[in-house]
Amino acid sequence: MQQQPSSTFNPQDRFIPAVEDVDDYYARGGPQSPYPPVRSTSGYGYTGVDPRRRGAPVEDQREQGVVCKMKDNFGFIKCMDREDLFFHVSECRDPLQIGDEIEFTVASDPRAGKLSAIDLVLLVPGTVVFEEVLENGVNGVVIEAPTTAHPFGIIDIGDSQQPQVSFTPRDMFEGVQAIVGDEVEFSVVFDRKNRATRASDIKITKFAGNREYGVISSVKESYGFISCCESATSLYFHFNDIVFLLEGQRLERGVEVEFTIGVDKKGQTCAVRVIGVPKGTASFVREAEGKHKGTILRELISERTFSKRPTEDEMGIIKGDDGENYFYTARDIQNIRATLREGDEVEFSVLIEKRTNRRLASAIELIKPVDLKRELGIAVDLKRNYGYIDCVERQDQLFFHVDDFEVKPLEEQWQVGLELEFSVVNDNRTGKKKAANIRILPQGSVQYYDVTTEVFSGVIEKECKIGHATGRRKIDNSGVILIPLRGEDGVIIQAKLSYANQDQLDPSVNFWPDDMVEFNIATEKKTGIRSAVNVRLKQRAELKRETGFVCALKSTFGFISCNERNEEVYFPFTELEGKDEKQVAVGTPVEFSVIQSHSGKPSAVRIKLLPQGTPTKEIYEGRVRGLVEVELKNRSTSETNVGKIRVMEGEHKDASVDFRVDDVDKKFVLRKGDKVEANIGFDFRLKSKFATNICLVREQGVVLSVKPTFGFLQADDLSKPDALYFQIQNKSDAASSDAFQVGDRVEFVTIFNTRTKSLNADELVVISRSAAPSSTSELKVASPMLTPKGRNKSGTRQHPPMGGRKGKTHDRGSQQDGLAASVKESEAELKEESKSEDAKEAQ
Repeated sequence: MQQQPSSTFNPQDRFIPAVEDVDDYYARGGPQSPYPPVRSTSGYGYTGVDPRRRGAPVEDQREQGVVCKMKDNFGFIKCMDREDLFFHVSECRDPLQIGDEIEFTVASDPRAGKLSAIDLVLLVPGTVVFEEVLENGVNGVVIEAPTTAHPFGIIDIGDSQQPQVSFTPRDMFEGVQAIVGDEVEFSVVFDRKNRATRASDIKITKFAGNREYGVISSVKESYGFISCCESATSLYFHFNDIVFLLEGQRLERGVEVEFTIGVDKKGQTCAVRVIGVPKGTASFVREAEGKHKGTILRELISERTFSKRPTEDEMGIIKGDDGENYFYTARDIQNIRATLREGDEVEFSVLIEKRTNRRLASAIELIKPVDLKRELGIAVDLKRNYGYIDCVERQDQLFFHVDDFEVKPLEEQWQVGLELEFSVVNDNRTGKKKAANIRILPQGSVQYYDVTTEVFSGVIEKECKIGHATGRRKIDNSGVILIPLRGEDGVIIQAKLSYANQDQLDPSVNFWPDDMVEFNIATEKKTGIRSAVNVRLKQRAELKRETGFVCALKSTFGFISCNERNEEVYFPFTELEGKDEKQVAVGTPVEFSVIQSHSGKPSAVRIKLLPQGTPTKEIYEGRVRGLVEVELKNRSTSETNVGKIRVMEGEHKDASVDFRVDDVDKKFVLRKGDKVEANIGFDFRLKSKFATNICLVREQGVVLSVKPTFGFLQADDLSKPDALYFQIQNKSDAASSDAFQVGDRVEFVTIFNTRTKSLNADELVVISRSAAPSSTSELKVASPMLTPKGRNKSGTRQHPPMGGRKGKTHDRGSQQDGLAASVKESEAELKEESKSEDAKEAQ
């Protein structure tokens, strides 16, 4: 709005144009008059218009109106008695806006030659009234609707004095479009401006045409579908066809609406003039008069009626006294907690579906319940407020809720094993059977079997699975007893009866095939199947006895290594003599029998503990020779410190057998390639052969060369190298006597020198002398074991053996000549090495 000029006039703050420029100034849209406010000649207020430009008032009487349009510095007034008048903002001291009620004087504009409003004064809201209400709450029927060509409609009132009244679309409440035939309620007003009466604030009370009710079933981006209450169809509607919705309603699935059936642009049936109605208005059924009685013919299968329309297969049926069948759902029962059972007498109201004319029962009340069969069972699974019953006469477990008890159980009673009496009804929430009217019984009241008093005898054909003394009987865990029974024709037949671990008088006693037992026969009530109960041992079967030792133990079982079979056999602790598993340890010798267990695998039974020291190894007769393939890691007796020997002769030839530290003579340290002699045995615990009593093989040969601390000899075995090196144990003794002479025949053992990676001779014994005399017939030679610095145990340097010619020759004389030359070469090399070693030791 333009700011009004100040009431204080300052000549220096204004611009006064020339008289001839005034019209051009206002034509260019000057913001306000340059003249200060002065009292108007009419005496009706202040104005800022140039007195030389203002028009003269055409009437002395003041008029009233409402501002209906505003621009930057001018506007228009909706007058009560004339057309809209122009005004300039300078004609009012207060800011104006659309809707303001004002009082003004009408003057002529000399420039435009038209009338305008001057001397504007704001009025109190409510002062200006264009319409005078003559009558409220008038009812009528639209007989002519407004159109684009003819914007006035006509309402027939039916009054003899004024039978009709006109209206425009602006007179409709909330802009609702009226059509011919609509029943309306309105107010009759007198339009002062037009000097005529008309209808205003028109509300449609009843839409024209056949109106139907329905429920919105789906909503898309700009359209949706309505499920009709009167027919089994869904009608399309567009959002433009929605007249209005009630407060709080939204365009969504489930909203109840009223509509008229029309035709769209494509010629298809659709819903038009859709309005929202209160919840419960749209009904798919109509109620018949009076109350009816009947009997429950079929119980409810499901309670899906709250979320989805149920099918007839899921609904219950009442046989009425009139012979008609009435369907019902869970919400049709008066007491929602009540469970209607087949045979119950009920009273109900009748509803008829508008779509299908199907008869439904509603507001059902139980008059007389039917007497139900009582059943027995035991609670086997309990949760916080529900559980499951193992029934005596039913295969499947039965669900129950804590609210189904006649007397709510105490907290200390709520535990597995509770014996119960109950009736079986349909659970409306799940459609399954459940227990109801539950009563707690004393312990021992529930019996699953009818047991005979007669005692029978039989033979175990298959033992039951061990460790299943509680819980329900399972066929896979059951054993089988053969019993001779007389058939209906008098012929004796071998019948088979099953039994479980819980059917034994002593569940800790294990029965095995061919054991003779005594028992009673029980018949299961739910299936009629017979089985053996109260089973007790009468006579044990004769089984072959075997021996072995325990090779592994677990928490409740173990394994036995058998001496007579190449396998390990499973055994349970319950088969131990005395039932004391604490006396058993790995390696304990045992005596037992072997049977085929329930799983089809061998199992040890009737286990007797044998004294400690019972042999677990067998040594074969005769000694054999072999070659060391794998050395021992060290002198430890650990189970993992194992060597291997390849047997070279006998029935075990080419066999690779293990040996340990305890199997070797302590004076020998076996190296890879050593030739040995040993006994072969079999270890029942490890299920493998082994070598024991091992010693190096003694050979014969001829001394080739003798030095103060060492020498060389030639073995008779031509597979050996040309010369074998040996050491003399005592230097002083060797120097003072001719212990060995060239040509002496000696006996020795061959050992492997780890430093030189070659064979040496050890433990020399003279068998026969050469032609030269000798005072000593036997002299032992030191072991070739070396210290970490390459010295032997006596502290002297270990020298490498002499090399020789490779290959074999049949000329013994030429071979001896070659050996002599080789010995001389080796002696020279040893002397040089000895000098070098002595020099190092001196330093």
